[in-house]
Amino acid sequence: MPDVRRVGVVADTHVGDLLPRLPRGVLDALDGVELILHAGDLTTPRVLDELAEVAPVLAVMGNHDRAAGLRLPEELTVTLGDVRIGLVHGD
Repeated sequence: MPDVRRVGVVADTHVGDLLPRLPRGVLDALDGVELILHAGDLTTPRVLDELAEVAPVLAVMGNHDRAAGLRLPEELTVTLGDVRIGLVHGD
């Protein structure tokens, strides 16, 4: 992964489940990040598409994602330079 200095982290967006769409404020808050980590409960793949318009996205499975048919890893470890980040939904 290229030199990433600014990472955005989101979770439990529940689009299509609890919300009709990703709130504009979420996208605004992520403006300028170089990587987005989503810690599960997307509930629809279109969240990944919307977030990918801002920056590359890595995501893990949340407990609501199976019912939506999403296939994501249960956990990820991301290494950025000398920093390691563990990503898991944690239910």
